[in-house]
Amino acid sequence: MNHGYLWAVTKAGTPQRINSKEKPEANEIYDWEDFPVHGVGGEPVHIIKLASTPEVVFAIDRGGHVYVFSTQTHLAIRQTVTTYSNQRWYPVIGWCSHTLPTDRPTFSNHDGTQRLTFESFSLRSDGWRWEEPWLVAQDSRRFDKEGWEYGLNFGRSIDWTSSQKSTSFVRRRLFKRTMRFVAIEHWIQMAMTNSEHKFLDLCAGNFASGSEGAFDLFALSEFGRIYRREGVCRNNPEGSKWGQIEGISSNDGGFEDISALGTSAAHRCLLVLTWDGRLYARWGMTPERPHGRGWMPINLPGSQPITGFALGYTSLWIVSVEAKIFTSNVSVDHKGIHLTQTNFREAGEAMCRMSCSRNDQVFAIANGTEVLHVRTGVCPEEPYGKIWTPMVHRNGENRMLQVDASTVSFTHRRIPKAWIDENFAPSTLDLSQIRDAQWRVKIISELREMNDRCWGVFQESIDGPEIENFARTDDQKWRLETRVAAIIANTGLLNWSEGVFQLSDTEIHVTLKRGTVYRRPLEDLCAIYPISSSKPAICVSMRPLSSSSLIRIGFSTDDERVQWIHELEKEIRRCAVLLPRDRRSQWAFSILDDGTPRCHVISQMRADKNNTQIPVSLDSAPTLLVPGHFIDISAGSERVVWAITSAGHVYALESRYDPLDEEVEYTYKQYDAQIETLIEHQKYAFFRGFLPFDGCSGNVYAWCDLFGKQKDKTMRLPRGWTWSDLEWKLKSDWEFGVRLDGEWGVAEKKASARRRVWQRERVFETSGPWIRVDCPPAESVHVSRNNDMILTWVITKSGDVLVRLGCCRAGPQGQDWFHVSSEWPIRLLCISSGNRVWALTKCNRLLVRECANAVDIYKIDWREVIVEEVTLSEIIEITACSRVLWMLRNDGRMLGVLAEKSGYLLYRIRNEIPLRRITVDRDGNLWAIGQQEIYRKNGTIREIRRSRPLEYEIPWEKIEMNDISMITIF
Repeated sequence: MNHGYLWAVTKAGTPQRINSKEKPEANEIYDWEDFPVHGVGGEPVHIIKLASTPEVVFAIDRGGHVYVFSTQTHLAIRQTVTTYSNQRWYPVIGWCSHTLPTDRPTFSNHDGTQRLTFESFSLRSDGWRWEEPWLVAQDSRRFDKEGWEYGLNFGRSIDWTSSQKSTSFVRRRLFKRTMRFVAIEHWIQMAMTNSEHKFLDLCAGNFASGSEGAFDLFALSEFGRIYRREGVCRNNPEGSKWGQIEGISSNDGGFEDISALGTSAAHRCLLVLTWDGRLYARWGMTPERPHGRGWMPINLPGSQPITGFALGYTSLWIVSVEAKIFTSNVSVDHKGIHLTQTNFREAGEAMCRMSCSRNDQVFAIANGTEVLHVRTGVCPEEPYGKIWTPMVHRNGENRMLQVDASTVSFTHRRIPKAWIDENFAPSTLDLSQIRDAQWRVKIISELREMNDRCWGVFQESIDGPEIENFARTDDQKWRLETRVAAIIANTGLLNWSEGVFQLSDTEIHVTLKRGTVYRRPLEDLCAIYPISSSKPAICVSMRPLSSSSLIRIGFSTDDERVQWIHELEKEIRRCAVLLPRDRRSQWAFSILDDGTPRCHVISQMRADKNNTQIPVSLDSAPTLLVPGHFIDISAGSERVVWAITSAGHVYALESRYDPLDEEVEYTYKQYDAQIETLIEHQKYAFFRGFLPFDGCSGNVYAWCDLFGKQKDKTMRLPRGWTWSDLEWKLKSDWEFGVRLDGEWGVAEKKASARRRVWQRERVFETSGPWIRVDCPPAESVHVSRNNDMILTWVITKSGDVLVRLGCCRAGPQGQDWFHVSSEWPIRLLCISSGNRVWALTKCNRLLVRECANAVDIYKIDWREVIVEEVTLSEIIEITACSRVLWMLRNDGRMLGVLAEKSGYLLYRIRNEIPLRRITVDRDGNLWAIGQQEIYRKNGTIREIRRSRPLEYEIPWEKIEMNDISMITIF
């Protein structure tokens, strides 16, 4: 992926790029890299202009030829071509490829209007290679076993069937062949079909158009004509053909002479600069009409001619003929570009050839020295920025001909230090070599011992007059105590009650001001986790788990909460290491509703009444928090665990991770970003208009989130999160309704309530045992439980499937990606305990791939499974064991697909419990998450009622666990 690179062309005509990561790793290149273009015979080609996109870069040379550079990607670039083989049935002869003169050609397109033989298809350019020979398409919904579909006669409105009938006189078969783009990370010349397609300038933008991998590419020809490349997308980086855009009419009846053109990485738009320094924008550009409808002039400051311009998300930068730079806020839509303020503001001088990123970060080249500069401090609150800062070139040519910042995604706060600091150098030490060094372990041990001594002295010197207001139950020495607000479940209290929380060497003790006392031994501690409330709070879970074993404790500060979590988890570890463990070392990972991961040590053994060692249950297993924030997590064999953040970043759990070992320190950083959304409500008052209100009105809060939970702009972020936006941003205009809890979208005159949406981005950063794995933005992750070969399957947000090879205990992050191709985008996927993988496509087709061994499971093709009497669009999650595919519907009910020798059998689950998530462990046990509890079903299917419809009742075992959004067990 090309996200995170700044591209430029040196004075010598060599394309360069530089990594835009704020903190590059030690093994990453942090200086400019050369990517020269070579022509026939290996001669260097002088580039005059380039345009970068997230996945491909375009360049033109002095001769006007276009070159294409596809950046490294984990997704294979493929194009599939098709043709139909047509046959007619003749008496005695039977089926024959010799059709009648009025019929379709022997090989044709879909409707028979064009003759398409195998020889009609050729590779698009030197960058493509055939991936396979011609194959017959297999789809049981359309074709028979040999791939034929039958009809009465050839015609455009014919109804084709998958089986031959007595009235079937014609048939056709679909052939497919896939070509693959192999020119990755090197330049190839784009095929030129017209001598007029030699260009002087080009630009690319509109990367957020909604179509996966699609963008706009514009070019200016030697004859002054403007073209748009059609068909460019992720699977066709070169596009199909050039389409001409009408020019700008001049007063003399001709067309204006164009000198340069440009666009925005964030918008569908096109700007052109005339030879006399006037700026025009193309209006009416929509997905249905990408060439636009007409041209509109842009009013410039003082009507001065300009020599250059750059357009970002909300800002327009221009360079006057006097080499002065001006900028103004703008808004862009299909009607054109609109200035939101009448006057431009001056922002420096002696700069030219600018480029603007999607986040309005602007770059320019200095006149005279031709050194590349970046504008610091550019943000929504200060769109003009602060100063121009030169970028560092540590080796090679530092004079630049052109810069392109289209794919740079950092903000003003995260300008990479390697760009502007001459003394910057990443660490050359391999942290893995010194992390376990004896000298380091000794220093850390001594520091911790000193810290414990200091803390003990500090605790003994505390004189807490407020705490003494509560009578102690005995004379034992408390090593930690604080004043808290508490809710003890067995008291039946629903509100916070003031009290004191105390921790000794043997027990925890809670004393409420109203006289209630709660005390339990430390060995009964099961789990401690943070909860969302009006104050920093935790939930303390004791074993055996019951409705009376949960205690909610609220602290005065978040630091105090973190301190208590650390101390209580230390006690859980201390007690857990004293117990024996199952040699299989079974573990479970879950994610709390707030995104915090937890590890459940279900390998622990406890003695029963007969003094026999038995494994602990999930609800009473020692549970410890894992640093991080995720939305999806999956665990497989050899304790290989992967997780995904809300932003789609993929992480693997470090091999050294042991929840019971507190001494291990991790240096890996995890990042995440989220958009926080608030909805503001107002009510109409007679003679006063719409007014804000406090609290709740008609079960609707004045300020709430998307789920109706009460929040406001002063909301406190959880630990680890910080605001990346300085202020809340208004994202929608007022929407009107008759009532606060009624329907919205009525006219303002008839409304008595209104609402609008505010948004603000927040970022998460923490150190933890998670290793970042380079991958396109992902939707879900699934780790196989096959010990022979551990494969990690990832579904990207575009519906592509990637398989990570080489995963093992020593290297859980694996080595290489393999792109699993599919005709349809995938939305759900699961792996059974056998060599079978299930998938549900976005067009609601159920697919399966299976083979004799796991080595080839990622190489074979998908096969569609036809399941009658089920609406697959209602399925929100799937999971599988060796023979059964479990499917969860959007209403919380379940279905099952049983794999038998004769085919696949659908049956319905008779269960009244609405479920949120389902999963299967390595032993085939089914787990489900309800509203406030977890359910487990042991064993596999034993009997199915052979009635219509087929039914099966699950004997659920209820487990009391709260605040769980998902769980994975291995």
